[in-house]
Amino acid sequence: MAYTGKQSFVLVGEESTFNTPVATTKDLGIITSVDVTMNNNINPIDGIGQRQAIDLLAGNFDGTISYSGTLNSGAALEMFFGQATDDVTTGDYRHVFVDKDGDEVTALPLPCDINSYTISTNHECASDVVFTYAGCKSNSLTINLEVGGALTFDSEAILTSVATSTSAGTKVITTTQPIMFSQGTVSTGDEDSETSKSPLSNFSLTLNNNIDTNDVRGIGSRLALDLLPKKLEISGDFTAKFSTKDEAERFLGGSSQSSSTPTDTGIIFDVSNGITVGSGRIGFHIKLTGCQYESLGRSFSQDGIVEESYSFTATEVNLVYFDDQVATYF
Repeated sequence: MAYTGKQSFVLVGEESTFNTPVATTKDLGIITSVDVTMNNNINPIDGIGQRQAIDLLAGNFDGTISYSGTLNSGAALEMFFGQATDDVTTGDYRHVFVDKDGDEVTALPLPCDINSYTISTNHECASDVVFTYAGCKSNSLTINLEVGGALTFDSEAILTSVATSTSAGTKVITTTQPIMFSQGTVSTGDEDSETSKSPLSNFSLTLNNNIDTNDVRGIGSRLALDLLPKKLEISGDFTAKFSTKDEAERFLGGSSQSSSTPTDTGIIFDVSNGITVGSGRIGFHIKLTGCQYESLGRSFSQDGIVEESYSFTATEVNLVYFDDQVATYF
């Protein structure tokens, strides 16, 4: 019979050397779906004298692993940002991934490069099947929160090589309680003077490392020699119930459209169980600076509430951390 999702799970290990597989013993939290795509990039060899290909040769080998789930662990964040400082307070750990101003730990700027990982997809049954993907680097991460749901994420990692085996690893799933829409806040306004904005219907944030698999290629191997992150792109959107014109005027740059670029906006997204650090806190926090609203849409009907939809871009991630009771992710 075919394997099912109930018989499948994902494990991860941090590599010390790029594309050198390591044992996968860690998890990424609650995962709901996984998609793996690989490509041999076949090159047809054509020649004068016939309409059909003379031969087919494999080109660069590449692939991606996309996974989605509930963000009840900061492991996916550490993979994306490539670093973490784990600070403990009476059993609560604050995992800081970026701290430009040193507000939580010693200044931790965005790194120039990120770590690579080995990711395995394990299919466990009477006959186990394991696919081990080495040289994986996190390329994109999207975090979502909407009314009625938990904090979720979607991530894509680029892989370098793959091998199969027949002995599944030991399944591990982080049991940290998910955080819900009712525990979230979004604050906007002048940087360092942001205020909570409500009520919101949803909030989404996308981070992209812009890894190009063709950057580090060489004669003698079909595999990438490394995967290098480029410019970090930051974008997002949210939908709010219309109650004041404050946000619209931030978009315009005043009471009418400005002849120049409006003042930068700060955006802080925080979702937590509201418990203080040291007493069982679970939470996610990210502060964006240098934000500009890209677009504004307003919609309403006879019997409906007026809603505004904003999309934005940001210059930088100023601070991002995850709180839980896990000492380290990797």
